[in-house]
Amino acid sequence: MTKYKVSRNDLINSLLDQVEALTILNKHFDKGETILAQDIATRLRILLHTTEHSKGLLSQLNLMNISFINTSAPLTSNTAPFSMVSLVITHLKHTKPDKINYRPSYRARLSDTHKIISDSFYDWWNQIIFSNKSLTMTRRQLVLAITNTDGGAHVDSELDMHYYLLKQKSADLTVSFSTKQGKFSFHLDKGINYALVRQISYEVLETLKPDIKGLKKELKS
Repeated sequence: MTKYKVSRNDLINSLLDQVEALTILNKHFDKGETILAQDIATRLRILLHTTEHSKGLLSQLNLMNISFINTSAPLTSNTAPFSMVSLVITHLKHTKPDKINYRPSYRARLSDTHKIISDSFYDWWNQIIFSNKSLTMTRRQLVLAITNTDGGAHVDSELDMHYYLLKQKSADLTVSFSTKQGKFSFHLDKGINYALVRQISYEVLETLKPDIKGLKKELKS
């Protein structure tokens, strides 16, 4: 079968399409449609994942040598046995103003981070972003697990055990706080996988902003 050689302009337009799609998905995710994390992960895979047999879109455009925005912090020993890189925060939404009624959830930090650093793609992609005792998860492992096995582009009959534990059990957390009305505790157990993916998407879009401007100018030239 005869194949068409994709031009650089074609690749740039594809990148712009993926960035626009991520931006739209992020907005809907932030409005509460968290299931869209599966689609966000798939778009991230298209951009980032490169193997011996296929190249991610950034690799095809020779953009893998750029510095990636990293909003997390390294794991430290004093957070054991429960350790979590600060890509997400706990969030309590007051659902009924006239009553003590809160809905707890995990939420991506977005720009609400203590420090932003830059990393090479390899270090950023393979950094551990969650750790709980023997369970660890990197950005790469999380994005590929969701895309390849848990609804992004495919649903597998088996899940990576680390991802399953992260998704279902290993993010158990009890949040306690005090108000004028008394002391309250809330338990969170699920949703951290999707919140992590949302923050990764934020990092990628922030990373690409300067290059997107240049690529748009290149298309017009």
